[in-house]
Amino acid sequence: MKKIIFILLIIAILVILFYPKNSGGVLCGPDCPPTGLNSYEKSCFGIKVRDSFADGFEDLCFGIIYGSEQCYGRRHGTKAPKDELLPCNYPPFEQETGLSNEVDDIDNNVDDNIIDFTIKDIKDVFYFSDGGTTGFITEKENGEEFKFCFDGRMFVGSDPPPPRHFFINATHPTSEGAERLDTDSPEEIALIASLDNWLVTNYPAGELFRLLEIDTVVGLTEEELKPYRILNIVGLPLMTQ
Repeated sequence: MKKIIFILLIIAILVILFYPKNSGGVLCGPDCPPTGLNSYEKSCFGIKVRDSFADGFEDLCFGIIYGSEQCYGRRHGTKAPKDELLPCNYPPFEQETGLSNEVDDIDNNVDDNIIDFTIKDIKDVFYFSDGGTTGFITEKENGEEFKFCFDGRMFVGSDPPPPRHFFINATHPTSEGAERLDTDSPEEIALIASLDNWLVTNYPAGELFRLLEIDTVVGLTEEELKPYRILNIVGLPLMTQ
């Protein structure tokens, strides 16, 4: 009798341990936005089986789940976004601006406490020979001058290369008063949203696609260079799905 109870106990423990548990899957759907989080995974000590379906997938762990949850997705503002490991609290900025001149108010997605980055006009663009830093002098909606830049400096011997950042209040990261924006911070997202807004307000979709495909600035006019430089930093504005 004791032997039977012992066997049943072992079976019960094995069933509990190896009963299939969810260890990953999609975080959006059926139509995921072009950027932001889209899936998560948990480590599995045992056998992991992936069940794929039309709107995504679900991972099942036949074993023990351990460790913290890891999230994956595509960063906002990337030109050729690829899935990568992101913080699980990555901001779900899913503003659908579309590529037309009828633009939603992007500022609705920005915290009221964040600095106002709303750009009315881009006055000048500088491209530095330090590897590719791009500086901008713009005019905000309230008429104030606003300077910022995207760090493209070349760091010899750095492998992998350091992450690139936006800097505000200066046209170059080394200029006096330059203030770095942290990657994926609300401020950086607000600045990228403002650039998206400026692009779709001032240029039709076809022109943005044409400029993005250009490999050289030779022959571009000064007015074409402005959107060209922005597109090569943030990519096309988020498109309506």
